[in-house]
Amino acid sequence: MGDAWSGIYHLRRAALGGVQIAALQLWRIHSQMRLNCPAIAALVLASNTLFTKMRIGDETRLELAVAYLTLAARSGNAAAAAKLGTKYQMGDNVTKNMKEAFSWYEYALKKTDELAKNGAQKLDLDSGVTTDEEAPDLPPSYQLRAHLGEILEVGGNGLKSSLVLAANRYDEAAKEAAAAGKDKMAAKWKEKADELRNRH
Repeated sequence: MGDAWSGIYHLRRAALGGVQIAALQLWRIHSQMRLNCPAIAALVLASNTLFTKMRIGDETRLELAVAYLTLAARSGNAAAAAKLGTKYQMGDNVTKNMKEAFSWYEYALKKTDELAKNGAQKLDLDSGVTTDEEAPDLPPSYQLRAHLGEILEVGGNGLKSSLVLAANRYDEAAKEAAAAGKDKMAAKWKEKADELRNRH
């Protein structure tokens, strides 16, 4: 138990010092994720015992998980920001909030566009860039644009609904999807954009 506590303590200090990877490992630990990394997987198992003994429940752990994911996103990790966008859009362990979801998706898209300009192909939670085919954690930019379209269509939490802006986002998503060879997605989003303009 001492080793687990020591590991979490040092990760927490690193995370609060701005080390993205530490914040993300703590997110994984508190989310009780199954991982391929043996060292972190062992820490997850040990922490489960530790938190049970300390009577820290699942609800508290999930709140901590979101807090560490937010810390990583605020430090500039695009994949973490995209995950937060999804959490707020779906109400996954957070209060559903479309304005928050929009902000995180928009931030993730900005970072994704910056990385794409620098030639990054695959993006993951740890570094922002990876060649690992099994771990592209950040959705393609066309999916982020479509998520923004979904949110702009319905609005909520102080974010005004705008069918015109939503249609524009769907158009952008359709063009990028077509360029990436995702013809079915492109057709679906182009149809959605046309539908929203007809409703306006």
